Amino acid sequence: MSHPGGGLPGALVPFHWRWFFKKYAVLLRAGEPLRRVFGEAAIRLALLGAVQAGWLADEALTPGWRHAPFRGPLFILGHQRSGTTFLHRLLAHDQRLLGLRLHEQLLPATSLQRALAAVAAADARLGGALTARVHATEERLFGPLDDIHRLRFGEVEEDEFVLWGLFASIMAANDTPRAAASAALDGLRDFASWPTRAQDEALGYYRAVLQKAAWRATPSGAAPPWMLAKNPAFTQKIAALRRVFPEARCVLVHRDPLEAIPSRLSLVRAIWRRRVPGFTEMSVVQVETIVRDSLRTYHAALHAASTISGDELVVVAYPALRKDPAGEVARALSRLGLGAPDPALARALGALPAAGASGHRYGLEDFGLTREGLAARLGDAAAPPPDPVTGPSSPRT
Repeated sequence: MSHPGGGLPGALVPFHWRWFFKKYAVLLRAGEPLRRVFGEAAIRLALLGAVQAGWLADEALTPGWRHAPFRGPLFILGHQRSGTTFLHRLLAHDQRLLGLRLHEQLLPATSLQRALAAVAAADARLGGALTARVHATEERLFGPLDDIHRLRFGEVEEDEFVLWGLFASIMAANDTPRAAASAALDGLRDFASWPTRAQDEALGYYRAVLQKAAWRATPSGAAPPWMLAKNPAFTQKIAALRRVFPEARCVLVHRDPLEAIPSRLSLVRAIWRRRVPGFTEMSVVQVETIVRDSLRTYHAALHAASTISGDELVVVAYPALRKDPAGEVARALSRLGLGAPDPALARALGALPAAGASGHRYGLEDFGLTREGLAARLGDAAAPPPDPVTGPSSPRT
């Protein structure tokens, strides 16, 4: 059962005001429309107000969460566009594992979750009009991005949204072209450069969110769940995660960076094209911002695979995961001490269609990059990291 290396937060949510003000100052100086800047800032403040009110209510009404045990977490790590979402959504079928749904990340307080459940139950008795409206809103906001990454409030999602709520996430620095072009936000992008206290404060809050979810989901006297967490951005946070979650286990998915990096750039470009009127192509500065972050991710993955023992981390190769997901899932769970897939996960694995060739093609040249130049910057991190047990010559790579 987990015990934090950092501390659990008190009654106040550790919101990163410094980055909040800096981000919107950057957008204003860059000429972003005032209505858009202040509208977005107002939404973030309203969300923070709700989260803070719920957090204070939890302190008064449900203090027992501080003693709630859980196991793990089981972290799914790796560079973006490397199969981490596919693996996360597969493992979420396993009834022993508990992942956070998006609404639990945005409104994590137990008091707020109970209020949402009460409203949903009342709405169901009255015919479900409110629920239908929420679903319609989800389709309007998120539906156009379904072919890129499906997002829904009631489905498990990558845990970076917890830190996004604190304004402690790289998503807050790279969500628009103008923000991504600003060097003033580089500190927000590079978690390793933060003081240890700031790292532990953010991850201590994240631990509290997991603990509240485990407390809500665990009947009295029942065994605590294994928490399931997927977050490519956490790949750069492995050292800090191991301080705060000393019993964590990690699955590191590796995809050839010369494929994954242009795929990520293509994803960012597609999102910006759909969200930002008039945006067409990424600038040299914007490409470099994303590439630098990708390089940090691959170097962090190599370091983790070289320093973490085999019962704490297993490396899964992206081609092997696509070819034999059932075999790779069973191997990873067994290696990490979780045994065989449970019946629900086994059914999900059995129902998977045969892997087909991807219709997407991503060219480094589309972003002004070359294979030789990117490989030189990657260095040793260009090759698959060594598995702590099977080593660098694993046939799965």
